[in-house]
Amino acid sequence: MALITCFGVGGSVPRVYYAAVNGHLIELAWVSFLGRWVATDVTASARGVPSAASPGRAVDVTCFGVDGNDPRVYFPVVAPGAADFAFNIHELAWVGQWVQTELTTRAAAPLVRRLPLTCFGAEGRSPRVYCVTPGLGPPVPPSGHVIELAFVGGWTHKDVMAIPEITEASPVGGAVGTSGMTCFGFDVSAFGQGGPAARLYYVGQDGHVHELAWDVESFQEPEGQWTHTDVTVSAKVLPLVDLSTPVTCVGVGGVEPLIPPSARIYYLDQNLHVIELAWVGRWVATDLMERANIPPAQRFSPLTCFAVGGSAPRVYYVDGHVNELAWDGTRWVHTDVTAHAVGPAPSPVGLPTDLACFGVKGTDARIYYVTPSNGHVHELAWIGSWVATDLMQSAARGGASVPPVSLGVQ
Repeated sequence: MALITCFGVGGSVPRVYYAAVNGHLIELAWVSFLGRWVATDVTASARGVPSAASPGRAVDVTCFGVDGNDPRVYFPVVAPGAADFAFNIHELAWVGQWVQTELTTRAAAPLVRRLPLTCFGAEGRSPRVYCVTPGLGPPVPPSGHVIELAFVGGWTHKDVMAIPEITEASPVGGAVGTSGMTCFGFDVSAFGQGGPAARLYYVGQDGHVHELAWDVESFQEPEGQWTHTDVTVSAKVLPLVDLSTPVTCVGVGGVEPLIPPSARIYYLDQNLHVIELAWVGRWVATDLMERANIPPAQRFSPLTCFAVGGSAPRVYYVDGHVNELAWDGTRWVHTDVTAHAVGPAPSPVGLPTDLACFGVKGTDARIYYVTPSNGHVHELAWIGSWVATDLMQSAARGGASVPPVSLGVQ
């Protein structure tokens, strides 16, 4: 369940988004000249026809920054008459002011599940949002189909799994309350042409990890194409995916024009070990807990990751504390981040309900999590040492009342 989402404006200045208990989307922004965090009720500030997410419900949110700057935030709103089982996707976009748009109708797309939800910006600008059908019966798509909402001069949609090359793919599975879908995008040149490409990963109803790949235009396929790979089968891994697992991914490398980034996918197996599926010319599976010789994660642990310098993965999970698994170039190194952090924020008690992260300038980690006791968002920041901050307490120093994250029924 992606209760919080984040990115860095200009690659460095944090923005964190979540749905509050009243269903409004809240932005937490670091303002350096004030030396504190500032909270904004984005829903209340937006032009258009602002609609709240389901009040009192846990809500999936996802975001990116256009050219790394202007935020685009996506979230589900229950469709009229749908009784909380089918949703429209809304966008909150900063264009000098906040504007809210209901995308499902604009794109003539089917209604979708409340989760999972993930996005990226093609060429850093044009939104690609991925969501999943609930299966309402004909004529709408079957349950578990991936729907792409894409802005290409206007909003359009595509049922990716209805494409002939994809029809053999297992539909999206996963348990309620998980975020079993993740993606990244990149730009690559091929045959003298340049264009966007996408990699989308999810846990299927068969318990396997699957890849849906949109490849850049080529001489053979001038309009590009979607392809499917059962990564679990390709990596020769026993299908021991915990069906309640979240999935997170990052692309590493890919600095040369003709070489795309190589995927790293992370999930929890039935032993609650973090497993890496890595593309190294072929798919290879690694049990990171075994490599680092550490205990398993906690049941229902969230996962998040990024790559330092675009090449060295950092993976974060929970065992009651927030933990880091870091690739140092030769081996996986484990750090109990909570135990090392200093600052006014308390150590998490029990299981944080979500994790999100990014690297300042692609390097220094910023980790965000929610404490279930009070719905507060906390930051763990690497600034040469780990420092903890309660963002709600920081924002409240400006006199504002900051609503907690909605932790309702998932």
